[in-house]
Amino acid sequence: MSTPTHPSGPVTPRLAAALPLRDPGSVAVVHGPGVSDHFVGVDYLVRPFEEAVWAELHRAGFERIVFSDTNQQVHFLDEESRRLTEEDDPDAEAPADGPAADLLFGPNGRSGRRPSRPRSPRPMSDAMAAKLLAQLMRDRSHRTALVITKAENFLRHFKAQREFADAFADWTSGRAQGNLCVLAFGTDTGAEIIDLAGGPDGHRPLIAFLRAQADLGERGRMRRIGQPDDAELERLVQVVRVRHGLRLADWCEQPAVVRTMAAERRSSISYWWDLLRDMAGRVPLGVAQLRDEQRVEVLAGGRRAEDRLRELIGLAEVKEKVRRVVALAEQQRLRRERGQDVRPVNLHMLFLGNPGTGKTTVAGLVGELYREAGVLDKGHVHEPRELLGTHVGDATHNTDVAVERAMGGVLFIDEAYQLFSGANDRFGQAVVDRLVQRMEENLGRFAVILAGYPKPMEDFLKRNDGLPRRLPESNRITFVNYSPDELMLILELMRASEETEWGAGLLPQLRRIVEGLHRDAGPTFGNAGEMRNLLDAMVLQRAVRVRGDIDAPFTAEDIPELYRKYLA
Repeated sequence: MSTPTHPSGPVTPRLAAALPLRDPGSVAVVHGPGVSDHFVGVDYLVRPFEEAVWAELHRAGFERIVFSDTNQQVHFLDEESRRLTEEDDPDAEAPADGPAADLLFGPNGRSGRRPSRPRSPRPMSDAMAAKLLAQLMRDRSHRTALVITKAENFLRHFKAQREFADAFADWTSGRAQGNLCVLAFGTDTGAEIIDLAGGPDGHRPLIAFLRAQADLGERGRMRRIGQPDDAELERLVQVVRVRHGLRLADWCEQPAVVRTMAAERRSSISYWWDLLRDMAGRVPLGVAQLRDEQRVEVLAGGRRAEDRLRELIGLAEVKEKVRRVVALAEQQRLRRERGQDVRPVNLHMLFLGNPGTGKTTVAGLVGELYREAGVLDKGHVHEPRELLGTHVGDATHNTDVAVERAMGGVLFIDEAYQLFSGANDRFGQAVVDRLVQRMEENLGRFAVILAGYPKPMEDFLKRNDGLPRRLPESNRITFVNYSPDELMLILELMRASEETEWGAGLLPQLRRIVEGLHRDAGPTFGNAGEMRNLLDAMVLQRAVRVRGDIDAPFTAEDIPELYRKYLA
């Protein structure tokens, strides 16, 4: 077998990071949104997924690169791979002539070429295809890569599952050493792939491999291809600028534009490729223009998260501590970019306090603050609906799904101690143990924010020795109850949203009610939630009193009996 070559760097860094080309092993699994995306290489060429994979495998020294899916059991992107396959399998004849290569466009009008696409070998049965693929993977005379795209469809519809399972067992046992099989799934998480493989026609060798790789996390050979980062999106902007005349509203704003594009949840090269070409010649590219075009969801009226945090009622100590944690994370990022040796960034936080004190709101702002500081790519908040499931395996699986969906943003678990409120603590313990493992493996890639009442959370931290270390005192933030003045401000903001005025003399009475509620506050006092309950009850009383007079103000008659004890 010929010696592989390794040019200076990857052609498509986002894809290359997911392909373990330098590690020993004959099987790799890639998944996530990138599997259906295009890629902008460092050569400024825009490639669809198959051609980007071909470029990386070719760069790594693979001489024969074979693709397979349920529509085309065996096909090639280059003439050399077809020729080498025909040498090993004379039955796989194909005409030498293929369609002309498509053009790829780079900056300054420079063009490159995709590998020519020869016609596929003649149609063959799935059993014949499985036999050929197994033969190619065992052949060590030419370094071979097999790429199975749309692998979820392959597992569902490929009719030679037994033959494929036998071949896969050979590959994972080391009999294809030096060659590589890449399974590309469009599913978002590795846990979903395990579910798929464990269907009615469960593929035992594949399931065993997937579970082993899932346990290894980032050190394993099952990796997610995420959304494009700032650098790749910047290359795309330049390609569209040169090829299609896209104008920038302000060159100084370009970094902010690219960050905004990267933070968009729908962000992909395919999405922005279409949008930027549509904007070219019509409107310049800028943050304001993206907002006006309603193409981004991450901008809250164009205001920075730091400004919105500052405008929150009360929470002075919370604001200060959040700013410190974010500032430290940003400083570590800047030092790392300078090449300095810094410890991994600990983005995780513990929020302690009663309901209605703003924990969920602040969690969302923390994600955006991390994004604005360049620490996280997305800054979104994922709050999982279900983690426990019906058995321990479910708990581990659901935790993996939650973590993968939170990547680049915040995983927010409110009242985390509820994980241990059921009949079987083993499920909750499985969640915590897995969560701690994923927090350690993915330092700096996402943030976990756990929230709840102080005393139960104190007990919760004892469930795993690693939790207190990952949630140090510097990252623990206490949300105290709002003061009566702050509660009155919250009530006023809620009233304004109803577009109904307070009647004459009502505010002093409401003030006495709020002070009474604050005075009687117990350990479960709802703070802003209590104000919502008060106003909702008054809205109901008012509706009965005024009937069709929607402009009538609130009056003392609208105060429910429940609250009148504070007026005595």
